[in-house]
Amino acid sequence: MLSPLTGLSPKTGLKTNFIIEGQGPPIVLVHGFAGSLRQWEMLVPRLVREGFQVLALDLLGHGDSAKPPANGGYHIETVYAHFFDWLDRQTLAGPPILLGHSMGAYISLNYAIRSGRKLRGLILVNPYYANHQLLSLPRLSLSGRKISAMILKLVPSWTIRSALRLSGRPGETLPRRIRQQIADDYKRIDPGVMELPHSTRDLTPMLPSLEHPVMVAWGENDETLAAETFPAMCQNIPVVHMERLPGGHVPHLSHPEVFHQGVLRFIKRMMA
Repeated sequence: MLSPLTGLSPKTGLKTNFIIEGQGPPIVLVHGFAGSLRQWEMLVPRLVREGFQVLALDLLGHGDSAKPPANGGYHIETVYAHFFDWLDRQTLAGPPILLGHSMGAYISLNYAIRSGRKLRGLILVNPYYANHQLLSLPRLSLSGRKISAMILKLVPSWTIRSALRLSGRPGETLPRRIRQQIADDYKRIDPGVMELPHSTRDLTPMLPSLEHPVMVAWGENDETLAAETFPAMCQNIPVVHMERLPGGHVPHLSHPEVFHQGVLRFIKRMMA
């Protein structure tokens, strides 16, 4: 069980819920859209045992971090600024590895492209980097943003949990505990975050500028983002390792052991 901390930004006064565990080279975990740092509960102790310091946060509007009023919804730049401010205030033993899932990969890519800070590398899991990746059903659900936000407020978590069970392919159904966790995370977000994908830009033109080793891993049966966009992304990254995984949009939750092994292989090879 993770033991979160809280901190207030001296710049904005906004609360950030986060964890720092272990000692050693730092690895920063960034969850995806409508998630929370709880999605890393299986990965954190594994990384700590391997000798790493692990940091993770709840992004703005998610989990137990601040949910400030946002007229018209949240903007990705505001969420990125909250992440950057939090990470900039941490004392790290060296350049970090950023590991981001989905929208968290978009945040991580922005940090690598824009911050000018030293990184050891990037691990991008089912990464969102452009709006055209969205498949028809999630695109449709996000198009009616106000209706989607209203439904999110009214629908009970057991309905979300049941939908996750029914949407799984044969042999890929998430365990009940994980489905409940995902459902709880959905219910904890500020409905304004439904606007986030509409404020993003296509990062494809910036990918060739990445100077760090990058691992791109994805579940081959992703039903949120088009799977063919992941290898297409890799063609634009100078130093890249591709890892095709079993599962769908959350392979770190559906097939954690396979995911952990792939991540650790990449990290150890990168640090050798």
